[in-house]
Amino acid sequence: MITQKTNHFIKNVYVNEISSFWKTAGGVGVMIYNYIKYRIGVDKYGKYRNGVPLSNKYFNENGISRGSKYLALKKLKNNNLISVVERKGAAPLVKFT
Repeated sequence: MITQKTNHFIKNVYVNEISSFWKTAGGVGVMIYNYIKYRIGVDKYGKYRNGVPLSNKYFNENGISRGSKYLALKKLKNNNLISVVERKGAAPLVKFT
């Protein structure tokens, strides 16, 4: 039995945005950028209008620790690339600025 690998399409990826995320937070920053862009691209009903929740599960599956994610979020927020809404007991909501 042959299984087919799914390729995900990320809508409206811009090289300048990716390079600024890379310069600010390295590979983790690019992962955050891609995750947000993908989620916004597949959002048909406006679910992510207030921001995209960044759960630790996705990042752990891709080899990124919780601490690395939060460090990258802090760097990206300080450089005004994203806005972050911290929520107690839940994943932070992240939007592009």
